[in-house]
Amino acid sequence: MLKYFVLLCSQSCICVLNLTIMDTTSYLNIVTQVDSFYNSAWEKLVLYGAIMFIVVGIIFPTILQVYIQLQQKHTLKQKEEKLKKEFSEYLVKLKEEIITELDKKFKEKSNEINNQTKQITSIGLGCTFHLQGNSLMDVKQYVNAMESYLNSLENYFSGKDLVNLSIVLDNVNSCLPYISYKDITNLKNINKLNLEKIINKIENGESGGAFKMKILEIKKKINNIKHEVQPQA
Repeated sequence: MLKYFVLLCSQSCICVLNLTIMDTTSYLNIVTQVDSFYNSAWEKLVLYGAIMFIVVGIIFPTILQVYIQLQQKHTLKQKEEKLKKEFSEYLVKLKEEIITELDKKFKEKSNEINNQTKQITSIGLGCTFHLQGNSLMDVKQYVNAMESYLNSLENYFSGKDLVNLSIVLDNVNSCLPYISYKDITNLKNINKLNLEKIINKIENGESGGAFKMKILEIKKKINNIKHEVQPQA
């Protein structure tokens, strides 16, 4: 009986010990699994953290920087194109202004040269008729001399040669006593040289006042010619 009790107690202890060992083993397995889980989670957390650091700290700023650079490059290109366009438009406008100004200056200079050429030509013709009139006066061909003097007056007036204009007015004044009103009319109708009209044009010109006395004397002689008998040459 005692042996049976001892054997039963021994088996009970062995069962308890086995249970204890099993519980301990299960606990250790759980602890190991938990530890493994946390270690795995930590490693993943570290890995994810590293990835996030790389993404947020390196890749994203790099992408952002590249994007900003691209935007700046695009903006700079737009500004450059705009500047080129504005500069091109300015050059076109400047070119047009320069051409317009040069054209204006050229026309002004051309007109000035043409006027000078006409003036020189008129003075040259005036001088030719002047000398011709003097030669005809010397041989007492007064009507022909008057024709030459009238041509000379018109050309000197156009050429604004006031000195020689004054001299020829004196020559006309000297020639008048030797021609008739019929001669004056013939010069007007045939030769298209109207003495009175030419004298009036000179009188009403810019420098007409300088010849006032000479013109009055010529007009007085023309008026006398209409009513008086001409002296013989």
